[in-house]
Amino acid sequence: MNCEDLIVCLTPLFEAQTEILIDLLANMAEFGTSTPGLPYTEEELEENIAGVSNPECDKDILWAQCLALVQFTNRQAEDILEKIEAATNVVELAGLSDDVPMIGLALKFFGVEFATNAVNYWQEALQEGYLAEYTEDVEIELACQLFCACFDDCTITLDRVYAVMYGNVLSEVPDDPVDWLQLLALLAGIDIGTDTVVHLVFWMLWGSVKLASIMFQAVNPGVTLQNLLQLAVDDASPDWLILCDCGSDWSYELDSTTDPVWVEVPITGNEGAIGGNVLTQTTNVMTTSTGITVRITFPTVQTLTGLRINALETVGVEGEIVHNRFFALRDTGGSNLLDGELPIVDAPWEVFQSFNVPNVKSVDIVYLFGTLDAEMVWQPVQLFGFGVNPFI
Repeated sequence: MNCEDLIVCLTPLFEAQTEILIDLLANMAEFGTSTPGLPYTEEELEENIAGVSNPECDKDILWAQCLALVQFTNRQAEDILEKIEAATNVVELAGLSDDVPMIGLALKFFGVEFATNAVNYWQEALQEGYLAEYTEDVEIELACQLFCACFDDCTITLDRVYAVMYGNVLSEVPDDPVDWLQLLALLAGIDIGTDTVVHLVFWMLWGSVKLASIMFQAVNPGVTLQNLLQLAVDDASPDWLILCDCGSDWSYELDSTTDPVWVEVPITGNEGAIGGNVLTQTTNVMTTSTGITVRITFPTVQTLTGLRINALETVGVEGEIVHNRFFALRDTGGSNLLDGELPIVDAPWEVFQSFNVPNVKSVDIVYLFGTLDAEMVWQPVQLFGFGVNPFI
């Protein structure tokens, strides 16, 4: 075989190999992966897409990141819905294939008929309802769901985000899809209610990430989301304290090294001192009284489930004139929701009171008696509650 014959023989093979390489490069540029339409691996789904942006598990940063994810998802949905509104024929549909990865993949892998039907479905069944239903309240609801799902360790993974979105549509969707084609088929077959459009769209979008490595216009969702969460650090906010209730038990031990400014020891004008988590009596010279006073005024109302006070030392207390010896849980107007007496004994004692009291704005703990000779040492004072720990 001479050189010309060899070239003729090998040229088609080289051209085919070149075409494969060009497709791989094009896919990487357009979709962020050489295999668009394939799901992320388990390792990728469990990777912390927040990276090292929140190493101290700052809840304010976590909230900003969760809110940014929801707002980003909404922008993706609105953008695609606007683009497909006019795509009523094959020519217009094909014109969108370069701009919207979902349509490009649908055309490439599923054919023109399926892609056209899917786009028309989005236009007719989702657009009007979605734009009407997506409100600030819905945005906060979704952001809080993500926040609570990631609350314990501030790790945000694709799997956690998808799990939240899928959890919102469990009653609407017959099965959790295993590939993107099944995801589209399931969505196209659902009878959408007027109050489920946003949840279904968010499920669809995050399903397209998990099962096809795309999110509509996010050509490389992994990198895009990582950048988004990194930028969200600058928008850290304590709004989650007011907006989210993650529904978990919490406890906190008063400690002068970590107490926020809304913990007063002593109450202004009264007695008491704290060093670390040890509370001791002090003397108010003007009234010649001794005691310990604490006031905790939460930034937002809390549900409290318990209180513990442990008196390690008491000297000269029994039989003295007692001005006050109580704890009280109060609402925003200062009215008592629950109160209880503290003991009068010259011996160590412990009070552990369990209860379930919502809407608590402040807690007072007061022990005052009319002598300079009495001595008291408490360690520790603990509060127990349910919801989001306000001390974190």
